[in-house]
Amino acid sequence: MKSSCSKVIFATYFEYLAPFWAWSLRRHSRAGVSFAAILHDPVRDYVVGPFWWHRLSIRQAYSFLDVVFSHSEIELPSQKISSPPATYTLPHGPYPTIRPSERAEQFRTRLGIPGQAKLLLSFGHLRDNKNLDLVIQAMKDVPDAHLLVAGSEAPIGQLPSSGYKQMAAGVGVASRCHWLIGYQDNTALANCFSCSDIVLVTYASSFKSASGVLSVAASYERPILASCGGGPLEDALRHYDIGKLISPESVTDIIHGLLSLTERGDYHYEWEAYRRDNSWEKNASICHSTFIAN
Repeated sequence: MKSSCSKVIFATYFEYLAPFWAWSLRRHSRAGVSFAAILHDPVRDYVVGPFWWHRLSIRQAYSFLDVVFSHSEIELPSQKISSPPATYTLPHGPYPTIRPSERAEQFRTRLGIPGQAKLLLSFGHLRDNKNLDLVIQAMKDVPDAHLLVAGSEAPIGQLPSSGYKQMAAGVGVASRCHWLIGYQDNTALANCFSCSDIVLVTYASSFKSASGVLSVAASYERPILASCGGGPLEDALRHYDIGKLISPESVTDIIHGLLSLTERGDYHYEWEAYRRDNSWEKNASICHSTFIAN
């Protein structure tokens, strides 16, 4: 079986349902085509369907890959892959920004957020592992903090926005919580990040991947409060002064982290250094030198 191309790189890669399509790409591999994939979230506990199907999908999806790129040094999940692909690390660049459609004070007024409040932003899909419940509990001890939750509703089986609203009412912070539940387009994203003071990426210890929210925060230069179980998110916080890294699943650490960041005021964070070292140009250069040019 001949092909007109000799190298293929997947910029976004999903293993699910691989048993239905991987066989055709293995045929191209045996015919001399080289394959690479960028894995944004290779180490995770998120499983779709029966676990045996999950393991089979991963094994099939990796079966024809020659090279894998990830955002930190990883050990690929062991699924009896006969010839594991070579692995390289490459940065995840910041996302491009657009101008907000409203001034920060207008946006806050529309949502009922006081101008002097310290606004915490939780952006993206609602998921249990973002520890939003712990943030809500922590707000009791950070009286000038308001929370903006903007993103799509939680998937079936995880706590929905109504549950978090009830929780906020139960601990007495409902009036300081603001909700934009549903898909957020680029304009809404720009408004949310531009008017926020601190961006939350307070993941559970099960999270060991890169954070797309961090890449957006880098573009808008908003400090982040982060927790996770290791991986590129933790690496970024340890290498660059772009916020505060705390222990996962700790209300006390969230409180101390928020107070620490609010006390910094107009502190100059290392966003320029972060963007320089984590650019799309550097990303493309590594892909070219390690895969395309070889």
